[in-house]
This record gives sequence, C-alpha cells and structure tokens, in this order.
Amino acid sequence: MELLFRRLTGRFASIEPTENTRQSEDELAIGRNVYYYVGHCVPDFGHLVVAHTCGVTPPAPGTAVTPFDTGGLSRNHLSVPEMTLQAKREFLAKNSYAVPKHATVFDEWIAMAFDEASDYVKGERPTCGAVSEIDIHNDECDARSWLWEARVPRADYSVPPLLPKRVIFKRSQKELYLDWVVSEKVLGYAEAVEHIALVESMADESDIPVDAMIHFLVEG
Repeated sequence: MELLFRRLTGRFASIEPTENTRQSEDELAIGRNVYYYVGHCVPDFGHLVVAHTCGVTPPAPGTAVTPFDTGGLSRNHLSVPEMTLQAKREFLAKNSYAVPKHATVFDEWIAMAFDEASDYVKGERPTCGAVSEIDIHNDECDARSWLWEARVPRADYSVPPLLPKRVIFKRSQKELYLDWVVSEKVLGYAEAVEHIALVESMADESDIPVDAMIHFLVEG
C-alpha cells in the first residue's frame, strides 16, 4: 500500500529498491531511480497496475528513457555481445533519451516494428529492434530487450513527475488502499480527501488487472 501511495504522490525518496535493482544501479552508475515501462505493463507485477502520463515540464533532472530494460543490461539478460562494465555504461548512456525527446524515436520505431501500435501494448514481438546491437531474433531473447523503460531519480517531488491517469486494482484491493490512506494518516485531512477523490475518479477493479489495463491502453 505504501509503495502505491508513494508512486501516486511523487514521494519517491523512501522507496527502497530490491537488492537486484540496487546492484544494477551501482554497476551502471545511474543513481537511485524509480522505473516505469513505457506503453506496456508486465504480468509479473500485476496485482495492481497504474498508467501515467508525463507530468511536470521540464521533467525532473536525470529522467531518461531507454529502449530496453536497464536491469536486463546489467544482469546480462539482453541479447548483446559480451560487454565490460565500462562498455555497459557507455552503451546505456548512448541509448538513453531525454523526456520528451524520446517520443519521436519511440514512435518511429513502433511504426517500423509493428503492424499496429497496439501490438506493442499487447506484448507482441517486434519485427526489428530499436537498438542495432540487440539481437531480438535470438531464441533466448525476451521482452527485456525491446520494452522501453523510463527512469526517474528517486526523490520527493512537490508535484508528481508522472501523473497517474488510471489505476486498476485486483478486486477488493481499492477499498483496502483507501482505508490504509485514512488509517495510517499519511496525509492531512484536506490532502487525504483530495487524494481519495482522485483515486476514486480513475480507479477500477478487475480479476486480472494487467489484462484490463492493456484493454484501457489499446482503446485509449
């Protein structure tokens, strides 16, 4: 519950990374971040799903988007030639795009790699990769090699750097979350009322939140 609250409100500073994430960030020298997939949601993280849109302009310093999973790069899950630590850092830097400049490159790749833009949202395999060094046709290559990922520095923001537009909970979880906001007194009264109203306005529940979110993203 607390993790969702912090993501929705931009209070990122106290979000604790997993040990794997910490090791990857240290190896790639990118600092502590909060991560989002761009235009796609992954079933492995599907007990609830949040769709965001770009928030503050300009974005928080250090915000970047890559055409692959950075953890996958660090932990050798991408289908790329063997790299030294320094080569991985250079590869990441070369393929990190500022926001919103990433959108042009992303849209151009979507047009080349899929018959329909919705195929990316649905998790279909692209016909070509966005990064020439990644061999997406390798049988061992998985979605980490082509799913775009955004990273936002882990800090507390007065305005969320990404604005939530849709939250889909597993059934019965929405009320649990709203009860938690009230019982834990994480916000003052007026802020809590505003936050609860916001969540109510954009929340839904589903037996399979990921499928419901994919439908929402495809239908627009």
